[in-house]
Amino acid sequence: MLFLVTWKMFDNTKLDCYRAFMGMTPKDDVADAGSNVTIVGRWHNVGSGSGVCIAETDDSAALTSWMVNWAGLCDIDLTPVTDDETTRAVLRSKLGKQVSESDVVAETQTTTSTE
Repeated sequence: MLFLVTWKMFDNTKLDCYRAFMGMTPKDDVADAGSNVTIVGRWHNVGSGSGVCIAETDDSAALTSWMVNWAGLCDIDLTPVTDDETTRAVLRSKLGKQVSESDVVAETQTTTSTE
């Protein structure tokens, strides 16, 4: 399962968080996340002390354990997400028909012209 992880460092711990992170190696990243969590990608906004990550795991305890490692330094939010292929498959199974791009464009034009 994929998760969107977002964080915002506490103002009073921002420098401590930066110091902890800058001292880590890629091997430390793997150890920090644990063997059951894969970091797919991570992006930082240093100015605001925030960032986003996509992580993959089927082990909610492992994901929670990783979050606890940083809980004293920042607020963390987790949101389950799906990739395009999975999302399309779910939508097709629930909606029962395949919608083409031209259908979407036509619907958008109709909605826009009636507003």
